[in-house]
Amino acid sequence: MLDTKPLSGGIRRTAAAATVALGTVAVQLAVAEEVDAPAEPPTVADLPLAISSFGAAHLDGSLYVYGGHIGRQHVHSFENLSQLFLRHPVDLDSPGPTPGWLALPPGRPLQGTALIEYDGALYRVGGMRADNPRREPGELYSVKSAARFLPEENRWQRFMALPAGRSSHDLAVVGDLLVVAGGWELRGSVEDPLWERTVLALDLKALDGDTAGKWEVLTETPIGVRANAAVGLDGKLWVLGGLDDNGDTTRRVDIYDPSTDTWVSGPELPASGSLNGFGADAVTVHGTLLVSQADGRVYSIRSGENRWTHAGDLDEQRFFHRLVSDGESLFAIGGANRSGHLDSVERHSLSDLGVEAGSPSDNAPPRGEADWTSFRNGGASTVEDSALPLAWTEPAWTVELPAFGHSGPVVWRGTAYVTSVTPDAEDAKDTLWLTAIRIADGEELWRRSWPASERLPFNQYTARAAPTPAIDAERITLFFGTGDLFATDHDGNRLWHRNLSADHGSFAGNHGVGGSVLLAGDRAVVLLARKTYSYLLAVDRVTGVERWKADREPGVSWTTPALSPDGREIVVSSNGSVEGYDARTGERLWWIPNVKSNTTQSPLITEDLVIVSGSERPANFAVRRGARGELGEDDIVWRSESTAHFASPVLAGDCIYWANAAGVAQCIDPTTGESHWQRRLSQPVWVTPIAAGERVFFFGEKGATDVLSAGARGGEVLATSRVEVDEYLTGVAPAGDTMLLRSGKLLHAVRGEP
Repeated sequence: MLDTKPLSGGIRRTAAAATVALGTVAVQLAVAEEVDAPAEPPTVADLPLAISSFGAAHLDGSLYVYGGHIGRQHVHSFENLSQLFLRHPVDLDSPGPTPGWLALPPGRPLQGTALIEYDGALYRVGGMRADNPRREPGELYSVKSAARFLPEENRWQRFMALPAGRSSHDLAVVGDLLVVAGGWELRGSVEDPLWERTVLALDLKALDGDTAGKWEVLTETPIGVRANAAVGLDGKLWVLGGLDDNGDTTRRVDIYDPSTDTWVSGPELPASGSLNGFGADAVTVHGTLLVSQADGRVYSIRSGENRWTHAGDLDEQRFFHRLVSDGESLFAIGGANRSGHLDSVERHSLSDLGVEAGSPSDNAPPRGEADWTSFRNGGASTVEDSALPLAWTEPAWTVELPAFGHSGPVVWRGTAYVTSVTPDAEDAKDTLWLTAIRIADGEELWRRSWPASERLPFNQYTARAAPTPAIDAERITLFFGTGDLFATDHDGNRLWHRNLSADHGSFAGNHGVGGSVLLAGDRAVVLLARKTYSYLLAVDRVTGVERWKADREPGVSWTTPALSPDGREIVVSSNGSVEGYDARTGERLWWIPNVKSNTTQSPLITEDLVIVSGSERPANFAVRRGARGELGEDDIVWRSESTAHFASPVLAGDCIYWANAAGVAQCIDPTTGESHWQRRLSQPVWVTPIAAGERVFFFGEKGATDVLSAGARGGEVLATSRVEVDEYLTGVAPAGDTMLLRSGKLLHAVRGEP
């Protein structure tokens, strides 16, 4: 790394003050020197000058402010850039007069930059410089530079510059990644900017005194946006508000999960007038995200919640300001409003805003309220740190649903949502149902119904409400075998609706439709595989608008597509073939023809392999990911002698678990395909097993649940429990310390010995 010259001595304040000239602005500042700083009272002094569009952070009991725009709004010149880097102690132990703002070694004069703290250092990345004098045409350039400030040494230290200039962006720390999101590149003026959708990340753990680090492309934002906020919460990146690349203010919130490389839409920012989310700022503290916009209101939300809470109000309306927290207070610093730039700093108690110190930073849901969001919970069918019961004697509660169905429940924050369908006549599926049930006590919270789009045969051999819906923080996406694809909010109010029968052809066919909804970033994906046609369809999760449609070879199946761990690929295993599609465009990337009996089992995708199962032995194999075009036998990593029934495979640790039609469970080595052990179950299984820590749950078709020890040396039956059912057990969902079991018109909740 390249280091700036360090100053000698620590950071302290003298009795004398220094005047710093900023163009025509002169301000009085304390100078950092070697004397002990006096104690800090509860209030914070005003900034020495009014600024907006700057960087700010809190570190070790002090506020830090870097750069910014000064003078008249919308006037850009070198003289309108603050040349200051400031520090203000806020966490002193003893009362006393305020020490005020201290001048630190400045960096380059910038606005539209961001500052963030990580592991005892401050990081500044990008920003905008103005090369023109006042009253001359603007010569505005976004910069690539990046540096960190080391408070103990009172010096700046450069690290790897950005690949291209960027300003009007924000910084976030997600895990150990320093993330740059939003912004644009100015190349001389604001007339022809390059909007930056690329999200960059730098591994901070790999950064040391001898290493400059390396920026990597993490993902792309769903839209181009600048003057946005970005924060890390619960291991995810939140991008909030701003101005989009059409020049419109936006209230949208997009949430990116690096572990799956997928985006989802979060709840929109509350309306705040014509400016909406433009120039908003946000901060996370104690597992809560706080945001304020130009209307001066402060809103809060926690990971997994689908609504913003009005937590309080600032004393002054402001935007292009900064929100910073020390864990006890929220500081609103500088910014601008219709009266001009602001120099004020507000301090608000977090407890007054409904944020309590010591709240869990990961915002894990309470016991009994863990989420299960879709069929196989997105494809993994695993639970970590499970409190699920090992055994039970009878259900904690059983509720009767309004109608029959084969789908599994989905779970969000203590509520189960279940679909079903009622025939209004002997030969028709006419009414679609969604029911919400509180898991704690089985109380029905509400039920909603809608008429089906297509009348279809209804008998005991036809799948009835078989597709499992998918749920996120804002909506539930539902799919029915009548051609109805639609979304509701968490209160069951319909948000949009698609009649796929009218759009793309009748859903009529043998045994109905069984594939469930797959969530892939900002898209909902469904597979329709009929005798005369087949397609894979992706629609926008927010609007239902078609994003892409991939036509396939006809052939009936009831499988669900699977999303790769990196979120880039969708794999379909369906009646005669296995195919990989680009998740963003729908382009078919690779395919394996002439596969037999893969009509009910959905594929399993790991970092390296796609694992396919079927009811005949040749259909149980693994293929390595990354190949393109038509694949053949040379691309098969292994074939297994085992077969599968209706349930799909599950990978956990050193085992792939599946069960055959005779009700024999197996642990298959994911590397070789060899069987580590086999175990006869109480009953054949329709439902995909669930792996939970050191246990694997196998759900028998007639209500018996066998819990086996996990791992290559496992296979021991730890417990067997039963629930009396009149219909086949076709859907399950874990919910903290509760297991939900669905059979026909009944939903059972079992609890017991953990």
